[in-house]
Amino acid sequence: MNKEYIAVYDSGIGGISTLAELEKRLPAEKFLYFGDNGNAPYGNRTKDDLLKIAVNNINYICGFGVKAIVVACNTLSVTVLDKLRYYSDVPIFGVFPPVETAVLSGGRTLLLATPVTAAVYAEKRLNGVTAIGLSRLAGEIERRAFSLGEINAVKHTSDALSLEGLSRMDKAGFFDTVILGCTHFSFVKKQIVDHFKSKTVLNGNYFTAKSVLRMVKNSKSSVNNCKNRVLFVGRYARFNKSFYEKVVSASGFIS
Repeated sequence: MNKEYIAVYDSGIGGISTLAELEKRLPAEKFLYFGDNGNAPYGNRTKDDLLKIAVNNINYICGFGVKAIVVACNTLSVTVLDKLRYYSDVPIFGVFPPVETAVLSGGRTLLLATPVTAAVYAEKRLNGVTAIGLSRLAGEIERRAFSLGEINAVKHTSDALSLEGLSRMDKAGFFDTVILGCTHFSFVKKQIVDHFKSKTVLNGNYFTAKSVLRMVKNSKSSVNNCKNRVLFVGRYARFNKSFYEKVVSASGFIS
């Protein structure tokens, strides 16, 4: 089978923010997108559960003929990525919160992530880093986007921030850097920026795209001489494609 696609896999719509970054950095490549929306969110699941779900999905994705897989889920990346690489004969990339990058820059850093991801970084006890696990936000973004099927569902999530207690954090300007440690959070970046008013807001999409770009440059057979396109697969392909077209293609979304 001709391996022409770079696959992007997430628990739902969050990975579409990663897809947008990859398209920008690799305009000659073809992409395949698989969102496991039915099992979203991943951030409250156990590692064993995550591994079982992810292995099944990786096997499904590989059936389409892919040359690389980007696991566009921070939770999977920080918990089971190394194990997933044993189940695939193609390179697998993760999306990680760029916490260490922020630490090197100095100042105070706030990591907003799922409970699983936040716990991983809290254990590292990195200097100047506050990690907060948000148990509802990713699910709320997914649920509202799915129920209304349009970008307005994502824009109106200020009350979801309230559910997580973020609106009670009187920290405007306190943190130098805020890191979005879940790809879903990129769709409420404006609300987070408006609330915390930090100097810098980061996510892992840019750094992952750079890694994939290096692979493409080092592989003679990697570049497709055709226009960029995205193939959506899986049970929720129709919804993910519709969301992508409204959010990324139509509005010029920047992750």
